[in-house]
Amino acid sequence: MKEEDVERAVVEFDNNAAKIYSEVFAKFNSSIGKIRRDNEENVFKMQLSKYTYTLRNELDKEVRNLLNSSHPKIHKNLETVLSSKIEYYLQEFRRKCNAL
Repeated sequence: MKEEDVERAVVEFDNNAAKIYSEVFAKFNSSIGKIRRDNEENVFKMQLSKYTYTLRNELDKEVRNLLNSSHPKIHKNLETVLSSKIEYYLQEFRRKCNAL
C-alpha cells in the first residue's frame, strides 16, 4: 500500500471530522445559551467537558471506520497521523468554546 492511501484516508477523516466538529459545537453552543459564565462557570465547564468527550468519541469512531476499511499495512501510520488530528480538533474545540 502507498502513501497516497494514507493521504486519502486523512482527507476523508478531515472532511468527516469537520462535519462532526460543527455539529458538536452547535449542540454545545445551544446547551450553554442561558448560562451566565460570571455566575455559572462550573456549569459551563461541565458542559465543555461533556461535549469534548462527545467529540472525542465521535472522532474515535471515525478513525475506527477508516482503519476497518483500509489496508492493514497502513494501519500503524494511519493511527499515528489520525491521533494527532484528533488532538488538533479537540484543542481547537476547547479554544473556540472558551472564547465564547
